[in-house]
Amino acid sequence: MRNVMEKKDFHSIQKIVDALVDKGIVNDPSPVSRALKGDGSFEMVNLIFYINENLPNHINHKCQTLRISLTAHKKELPAIKSLYPDNYEFKVSILGEVGEKTVINCFHIDYDCGRETLDEKDKFIHPLYHLTFGGMELDDYYVGDFLNIPSPRFAVLPMDVILIIDFILSNFLTKTKYEKIKCESAYLDELHNSQAKYWKPYFHNIGIKWANVISSKSTSQTFAFDNAFDNKYFRNLLFPTLID
Repeated sequence: MRNVMEKKDFHSIQKIVDALVDKGIVNDPSPVSRALKGDGSFEMVNLIFYINENLPNHINHKCQTLRISLTAHKKELPAIKSLYPDNYEFKVSILGEVGEKTVINCFHIDYDCGRETLDEKDKFIHPLYHLTFGGMELDDYYVGDFLNIPSPRFAVLPMDVILIIDFILSNFLTKTKYEKIKCESAYLDELHNSQAKYWKPYFHNIGIKWANVISSKSTSQTFAFDNAFDNKYFRNLLFPTLID
């Protein structure tokens, strides 16, 4: 069964991107309007964020501007489909302008839909949700002495489109500019909803492993968790090396 996007979730993405257009961070919101297909599938290609001032001071090129391109599409993993409403793969390319030259770096945040059971023998171990630097996006570029490899894969929190947008903004905007955006009610409400939808099950499931799980009516312990989130199978997909 195709994993379809609900219209209310799509409208939430539009609302966030429209707010960024007003701030001059996004010039062209059309990748969002084209992302939702007639069958309910979702694929957003090259939504561009512009960073035109106060670039991060650790950049090793004298870039005048940065363009950050985000591509997102939904993926499925039937065995754990009920734990999250949607699952995405994200590709992020960061392009800097140095005179007439363009320099590039990229990473992707992947939802590994190849492992439907823990019994399947993968050639390499990697978390279900992981971030990898480089990748195939660099295939057409001369990278000099840089070694582009798919490891290590860093475990990351599950994300939807709103959470990955916030991830980009919080890492590339100045703290002052980011806080101004986050304080706007429309942005804050949508971010809160996505965090509750994606991060609450994640932290409950990880935390329940070490916590004293008790009834919420008890006053003798510190921690209380909903046993519905106690899923060893899911924990081992999130962190394949976790000893449960």
